[in-house]
Amino acid sequence: MNWKKIPIGTIIFFLFFLKILSSSGYCKNIELSAPPVEQQIKLDGKLTDWPEEATYFLGEPEATMGVCHDSVNIYILVSFRKPEWARQVRRSGLTVWLDAKGKKNKDFMLRFTDGPTREEMKEIAGMNEESQQREMPAGMQERMAEMDKKLENGLVCFQKDYLAEKPIPMDGSQGPAAAFGIDKGFFVYEFRIPLQASSAMHYGLGVAPDQVLGVGLTWGGFDREKMRESRRDMGNGPPGMGGGMAPGGMGGDMPMGGGGRRGGPGGRPGDDQALQKQEVWLKVKMAATAPNEASTNK
Repeated sequence: MNWKKIPIGTIIFFLFFLKILSSSGYCKNIELSAPPVEQQIKLDGKLTDWPEEATYFLGEPEATMGVCHDSVNIYILVSFRKPEWARQVRRSGLTVWLDAKGKKNKDFMLRFTDGPTREEMKEIAGMNEESQQREMPAGMQERMAEMDKKLENGLVCFQKDYLAEKPIPMDGSQGPAAAFGIDKGFFVYEFRIPLQASSAMHYGLGVAPDQVLGVGLTWGGFDREKMRESRRDMGNGPPGMGGGMAPGGMGGDMPMGGGGRRGGPGGRPGDDQALQKQEVWLKVKMAATAPNEASTNK
């Protein structure tokens, strides 16, 4: 190809398109096996129970996924180190989609909303109260603490043609269960879903422990309505904040008026990409007896 004959505008557009693709946060299909386990995985926000052959690290996004099963349940793990993602999941949730036919149909859904408190985030970041006071204008810390208290943890279940979106207990008393924890600097999200079919007040997949499942995981992205609510709660922010503190606290996770996009002038490099909507689809073969093997379909 003779690049000299291509208009410069076309080249710029092509490079811009490649940049969008590389930072979209979307991940291609991941095929992996879900090994059987003899004992139930304890949902405690810890990585200890997860066998090495049941977990797989994804370079894009930078997260560890885990899938295994016993004769009764399938277990799903998502863990990462990015505090931006943890703050987003605490505000808008981490969604798991399951398709019993091994495709991408959104037939069964769990949305889990939980995450670290501001105190936990400060501890992870190694921040003390004095440095926090210096970074935030007067009164901002109290407002952020009030917003943090309004966030409610919860688990919502949906099943196509059977159950509309419904809040359910996180303890598994109605079938699915979920837990969040922080383990060695990782933000850990765990799910347990019954393989048996749904019944009255007990929700499950209705699959055998030897078939292929489609598992979709999504989190992050901007929730404009929550952003507007947050700004209203902040009273549009103190003078000089240019329209209010963005959700997330400690500088925010979203663009701030007058401050440029995160990662640009006044922001931290790489934050823009961290705030993109993340979407991963796993094609999971259960009842695998060989070590976990994974490949990416381009």
